[in-house]
Parts: sequence; structure tokens; C-alpha cells
Amino acid sequence: MKAADWYSRSAGQGYAVARFNLGFMKLHGKEVPGDVPGALELIREAAEGGTVEAQHCLGRLYLEGHGVDPDPSQAAIWLARAADAGHIDAQESLGLLYERGTGVPKDIDKAVFFYESARRGGSNSALTRLTNLKLGTGGGMLDSSLLDPGAR
Repeated sequence: MKAADWYSRSAGQGYAVARFNLGFMKLHGKEVPGDVPGALELIREAAEGGTVEAQHCLGRLYLEGHGVDPDPSQAAIWLARAADAGHIDAQESLGLLYERGTGVPKDIDKAVFFYESARRGGSNSALTRLTNLKLGTGGGMLDSSLLDPGAR
């Protein structure tokens, strides 16, 4: 029996993680025929069921417009749920949304918060983004208070 068969059985019994795994397989056509609408339905159900990886995935799908119309606001909602649960990649992605003002109001303090959270989780790329932001090379205006943590 293949993994997709087990995930399908488990998904049918209500296991959110199995729904996400099966949806991910359908999204990428691994072991099962590609089925983007079916994949999105499974991933959304898993995300709504609290599966953090599914929340991150759904946020990225909305951000990139993969199988759905691009919707940065929806992306931010799902990425925030995953980020709040400690998902490092979601924290970094949400930081970038706040840094650029994409789907959320531009907020450098929030960008720093999420980059710091991801950095504490071990993300080297979040550290690079944070450093660039603090040095003013991150594509946005330099907020001098970022250079002096005591100034906040």
C-alpha cells in the first residue's frame, strides 16, 4: 500500500495532518495525479483544523497565487496563524510582508519582531533580512531606532 492510500484512509477518518499530506501530494502530483482544486480543499481543511504546516502552505499558496487568485491579505492571515504557532518560515514570510506592506499595513516594528522570532528559531535568512533592515539595505527606509534597541 502506498503512502497516498494511507493518507487517504486517515484523511477520511478526519485526521488533519493526513489531509494536509494528501493535499500536498495532490498539489505536486506525487504518487497521485495532480489535482490542484482537490489539493486546496484538503490543505484548507487541514489549516482550519489547526495543522500548522498546512496554515503555512496555504499562506504561501495565496501569496504566490498557486491554484488561487493571489491574495496577500489572505496570505497574511494564514501565515500569522502559523507564525503564532512558532513556524519559523511563516515568521520570516510574515516579517517580509510587514516590511514591504504587502497584504498588511507596513510596520517595521512588526517586521523586526517576526524576523527576530525566526532568527531565534535558527533561520539564517531571517538574520540576514534583519541585519539588512537594521542597516537600511533591506529595501525600505532606515528607522534609526532599529540600530539602538534601547531607543524603543
